[in-house]
Amino acid sequence: MELKLFTSPGEFRDQAFAFLCRDEVQNGLLIGLVDLLITNPDSYPKAYLWALMDRTEIAGAAWWTPPRALGLTDMPADGIEVIIENLSLLPDKPGGVVGPKALADDFCQRWIERHRASLKSTVALRIHKLTEVTMPFPVPGQMRTAEAEDLPLLEEWGNSFSRDCGINDTAEDVRKVAQRHVRNRSRYLWIDNGRPVSMAASDRKTLTGVTINCVYTPNEFRTQGYASALVAALSQKWINEGRRFCCLYTDLAIPTATIIYQKAGYRPVADSAHHTFGGS
Repeated sequence: MELKLFTSPGEFRDQAFAFLCRDEVQNGLLIGLVDLLITNPDSYPKAYLWALMDRTEIAGAAWWTPPRALGLTDMPADGIEVIIENLSLLPDKPGGVVGPKALADDFCQRWIERHRASLKSTVALRIHKLTEVTMPFPVPGQMRTAEAEDLPLLEEWGNSFSRDCGINDTAEDVRKVAQRHVRNRSRYLWIDNGRPVSMAASDRKTLTGVTINCVYTPNEFRTQGYASALVAALSQKWINEGRRFCCLYTDLAIPTATIIYQKAGYRPVADSAHHTFGGS
């Protein structure tokens, strides 16, 4: 097997889209990134897109937007060494790795041994999928699309969300994502008695699905069912508009999040891992 680097996200999409759509749920991260690179080329200063080739067939894919984590799709186990060999030749080094658990674990161990790095942290993730919404118990309020005047609140909550999840996004990163969501009308708020009490976003549309993310409720509004109601309403919106499924990631260290999504009808489909590297 060999690793093929694509300098054009459009070319990568043309050649790899059929492979990625074999598993839209697990490959949603990469599908969404490629679409973002095509529509907003300045989103990342540098981006690597690779296809793992088994002769003329794509057997896997990887991506990297330095200094963030390397991303992996499902692939044959021996593809990990091919990726490490190629990645080791680059001047930059990944801040971690995210992907299917067994592959991410394997890459992490090999990378640490080869580069004398350390493991800073690990987040155990589970991917969930919904095809039919189960509405939770009645919750006061309703969903509305976030508008430009909501941006200060979205930034405040976005920074809190990043801290709670251990995400190393800067305030500028959070601001840009919030602005993009408002511009694309893809950030939503649950409003109770005239005040926002929870937020969520829909992102990374695939051929037949969409990802729900950025789900956050401030401490003072938790345990009221707001997040469950918002996720259910947002998921139902996409099912009504013809999407076959919605998916989302949960942190296994936060069991309450899983409970929220299960109430809306989400069911686990795969485990993922996000390892963050430290120095040598």
